[in-house]
Amino acid sequence: MINETTIIDMREPTPQLSTLWCKILAFSIRSVLQFGVFIVGFLGWYFFNYYIALASAAVAFIMIGVLRSGLSRAAIAPTQLEYHYTDQEVAQWYVAKEVCFTDLKEEQDENKLY
Repeated sequence: MINETTIIDMREPTPQLSTLWCKILAFSIRSVLQFGVFIVGFLGWYFFNYYIALASAAVAFIMIGVLRSGLSRAAIAPTQLEYHYTDQEVAQWYVAKEVCFTDLKEEQDENKLY
């Protein structure tokens, strides 16, 4: 028998960003999370050599992983951290909770049942 305290709450939907500024910021964060390693590796190869590019890409991989973890822990509720989130969802959650929090509050008010 499963204890009720071990069941995770239902996953909250990822907030939809309404303003253009918030969407651009979320897209920028998502792009850095997805393609940052490749950009750093390419720049290392272009300006230096192949070995520097590999080393810098490895360091960038670790740093972007730490950044992704920090963003998800800052924005996603602790009960929801057991679920897997894509880079786009992490960026949307972070922008909605930390930058465009008024839009998130308005969305929650609209979805509230009276």
